[in-house]
Amino acid sequence: MSDAPTAARAARAWLQACAAETPEARAYADAGVALCGCIEAGEQLHPPGDDVIVLELPAPAELIAMDRAALLELSRVYGGPVAAEDDRHLAVAQLAVSFARLADLQAVAALLRLGAGTAAGSTVAAQAWSYLYDQQQPDGSFGLMAPELALLDQPEATLTPRLAMTVEVLWALAASTASLASTRSCSPSA
Repeated sequence: MSDAPTAARAARAWLQACAAETPEARAYADAGVALCGCIEAGEQLHPPGDDVIVLELPAPAELIAMDRAALLELSRVYGGPVAAEDDRHLAVAQLAVSFARLADLQAVAALLRLGAGTAAGSTVAAQAWSYLYDQQQPDGSFGLMAPELALLDQPEATLTPRLAMTVEVLWALAASTASLASTRSCSPSA
């Protein structure tokens, strides 16, 4: 298992070396590099402010009953993270472990981002974080898509999904780093 700054350094090297030629691929690469900077500096993603929309998370039983698409959408719009003393943090961590058992890296990253505030204190969440770190490839990207994507024999077509998955994981790592940060802030567009 790695740690967030080490994983970010490896991801940054891959992101800067990849030949992202389409606007979409370049946007993913740029976002990933910016997230790596936040992770490495140990800074929050966004400064705290009044412009954040805070949604109420569903009860644990409702979270567990949600389908994958709804969980992914919730992780993108929730202004969390879930407080460690909240019963919902355990449900989020358990869901992340369940998706890790299904080898669904995108769902694991999204759920860990949602429950980022519990990363250090939960043994259940630690299992999901371990899975996430184990998905980093020797080149610095995240996900086990390379063999399948290589069959396409189209370098740019295979790059964008790898970039998207890597950014998804870096977003989770940055959210976790942000939950541990107290006063520093980082703009991902920097």
